[in-house]
Amino acid sequence: MPDGQGRLSYLVHQRSRVVRERLDEALLDDVLGSDWRDRPAETLIAETCRAMERWPETARAYESLARRDAKPARAWFRAGSSWRRAGEPERAIPALKRAWDMEPSGAESAYALAVAHATAGETAQGLDWLARALDSNLEEPERIEEDAGLAPLRGEPRFKTRVATVRTRPSA
Repeated sequence: MPDGQGRLSYLVHQRSRVVRERLDEALLDDVLGSDWRDRPAETLIAETCRAMERWPETARAYESLARRDAKPARAWFRAGSSWRRAGEPERAIPALKRAWDMEPSGAESAYALAVAHATAGETAQGLDWLARALDSNLEEPERIEEDAGLAPLRGEPRFKTRVATVRTRPSA
């Protein structure tokens, strides 16, 4: 068996081979989409962990993909979102920030950063990122008011003002 990186690639290949042999292909089509056969093993592992809600493993898998991907913004976003769901906002923030830096117009990235900062107890940064999300046309006041991750921000006047502004926007 190879050492280092080669060993990791070998293990990923072996695991994906075993997974493909043991699981019903129709189930894989349902869970991963019908094009799963054409995707690299590392992507399948990340998506499988995500489907199983194994957030730390999912985050590590997407971080690994992001480091090798030519357009890694989506992988960084998924890594950060997974770290946040794993209860590790301090690890989520840098990954989500990398996604934002690569695609700075995404309301979802800004919203995820708002939740991560709020969860980490960083109220001012959470409010700043929430403002960016709302400025990027995130128009879901109910989601904002009900998201448990934003609970630390709800008592803040800036939070109340911004949510009220979203509620009064004319529909597009």
